[in-house]
Amino acid sequence: MPAKISPEARKAQEPIVSAGKAMIDGACHMVTAAKQLAVNPKDPPTYQLYSNHSKSVDCAPGQRECDESIDKLNRSIRDLDQASLAAISQSLQQRTEKSLRGFQEQMIGSAREIHDLCSKVKDSAKAEPENLGHRVTMMASYFGPLSDGAVGAALLIQNSKQQTHILDLTKTVAESALQFMYSCKEG
Repeated sequence: MPAKISPEARKAQEPIVSAGKAMIDGACHMVTAAKQLAVNPKDPPTYQLYSNHSKSVDCAPGQRECDESIDKLNRSIRDLDQASLAAISQSLQQRTEKSLRGFQEQMIGSAREIHDLCSKVKDSAKAEPENLGHRVTMMASYFGPLSDGAVGAALLIQNSKQQTHILDLTKTVAESALQFMYSCKEG
């Protein structure tokens, strides 16, 4: 009787299996392009085709999610930059959906989740590539609320120096996480 794989195990294997299939397909296309280059070595479109297929061979589990997480972090950094510039020019618009305490709690909750995920993401990057995609996605998902909380809190603070301080500190956290994501992506 053949072994049966549980649905949970199948789901856990999916990133590795799909990455493996993509690498095999890319390798096959790369070999085909290499054969064409052997026949016609001065054909620029064939070189481009070969180059495109070689990129697909380099794809490891979690890389797409790392790229998406990097994009999310960059968006958060841009939002914080824009809010900081508005704070400097004293043109931040007031928000009233939460109190200062509410925005602070949002920031604290997001920061706590990010902190708790750091070691898990690091472990995934080092030795558990099958978990990397999920964990970097989870970690990046907390930066939107963190940035939003910082901007919301800054809006409710009257002192422009304190506004820029909270935004700059949050931006530093996001930039550090961005570098962390790049490191995780590199393996």
